Amino acid sequence: MRTIYLIGDSTVDDNQPPFRGWGWALPRFVREDVTVKNHALSGRSSKSFWDEKLFEPVEAEMGAGDLLLIQFGHNDEKDDAERHTDPETTYPEYLNRYIDAAVRKGAQPVLITPVARRFFAGESSVLYTHGEYPRAVRLLAEKRGIPLIELKLRSRELYLKLGQEGAAKLFVQLKPGENPDFPEGHDDKTHFNAYGADRIAALVAEEMRKIPECRDWVKPEENRMERFAWKGRIKEGMQAEYKRRHDEIWPEMLALLKSAGIRNYSIWSDGRDVFGYYECEQGIEFAEKTQAGSPIVDRWNEYMDDVLELVMDPETGAQPKLKQMFFLE
Repeated sequence: MRTIYLIGDSTVDDNQPPFRGWGWALPRFVREDVTVKNHALSGRSSKSFWDEKLFEPVEAEMGAGDLLLIQFGHNDEKDDAERHTDPETTYPEYLNRYIDAAVRKGAQPVLITPVARRFFAGESSVLYTHGEYPRAVRLLAEKRGIPLIELKLRSRELYLKLGQEGAAKLFVQLKPGENPDFPEGHDDKTHFNAYGADRIAALVAEEMRKIPECRDWVKPEENRMERFAWKGRIKEGMQAEYKRRHDEIWPEMLALLKSAGIRNYSIWSDGRDVFGYYECEQGIEFAEKTQAGSPIVDRWNEYMDDVLELVMDPETGAQPKLKQMFFLE
């Protein structure tokens, strides 16, 4: 089994809902003979990741023919001595340590420019917030002759394409009272939700297809596919009812979803919240195929209305009626 190792910060880290880094979503895009081992960790810089010996397990396990994807920068610009690096000196020095270790083990290192933050200046411009760090990555990749994934520019292009409102749906956004860790609510401009992590991972995979050393690690490009995620909260005292009715209805609903062209639909729960993910072809008329005269859809919507409150819907950014949850209108 070939292995892709990931090292980086919170924007790569698997993290915990509602936060997700793009490394969490990358396994969906790789070929069947490839495994992804995500060692990225929130809050780390190229320096602190090394100094805390977080790279040692990667170096010990990494072997000939493996890939090492490296994305740091968000925390290298922090002021504290434990994390700060200089983009002209210590930042490339630490990146070189990871590159050298990969080369010694016969693995292929790949540098990645730090993914963009969501800071708009008007509707047509996204601020550059990483200073000279992206440039330092580009220069080092050129100097060492190793592949570069230009995630900084590609993610910025995505945000501009989506616009302020659309780009916001990629990031963690919490209303007051929605999450006990953020009682006043939270509008994150750095950290992705599951939907955003998937969209960024898709960019990484797209860039990997352009690189000879990486292209056979990822699946061929999926044509005209859009990806969606939703989140619901189990109503108080309904946990057992949620599980019972979900187990009863889900097999039939899943068969219907597949027949309608919906792919990779998955639902999982942490006991309090329920998370859903699905893919469909752009412009698919899902509602026409499933909504009219379908008893299983009626049962599913009734079940959802009874046990769940929809918290997040990336399509509208609002809280639509639950019966519209699956319909891409």
